[in-house]
Amino acid sequence: MDHTLTWNADEALARLAAGNDRFAGGRGHVPSLQKEILADLAGGQQPCATKFRGAEHGSRIELPVEIILPALEGLDATQPPRALLHSAVEANVRSTLRTLRETPEVKALGATSGMKLVGAIYELETGRVRFLD
Repeated sequence: MDHTLTWNADEALARLAAGNDRFAGGRGHVPSLQKEILADLAGGQQPCATKFRGAEHGSRIELPVEIILPALEGLDATQPPRALLHSAVEANVRSTLRTLRETPEVKALGATSGMKLVGAIYELETGRVRFLD
C-alpha cells in the first residue's frame, strides 16, 4: 500500500504556517528553543552592516554578504538600525525569489508541477515565520 502524502502547494504552505504557530506558541511537536536564546541569537545577525556601517566580516561570510549587497540597493539607509535590518532581510528574500523564478528549472517545473515559490522570513526574536506576498 502506498502511504505517500500528496499536498498541493497551498495545503503544504498552510501546514507550514500551522506548524510555525505551534512552535512560536511553545506547543511544537518537539522541544523548542527558549525565547531568551532566540532573542540572543537575533542580536548577532547583522551581515547587512557591511553596506550601511562599513562592518567587516571574516572570510567565511564574505561571499554570502557579496551576494546579498545588490539586493540592498535603493533601501533608505536613514532608517533606524532595526527597521533597516528588517528591510534588508526582506529585500534579500525578494531578490532571491526573483533570481530563482528566472532559472530554467523553476520555469519548467512551475509550469507543469504546481510548484509554488514563497518567500519567508524567520524572525529570531519571536520564532515566527512571516510569509511574503
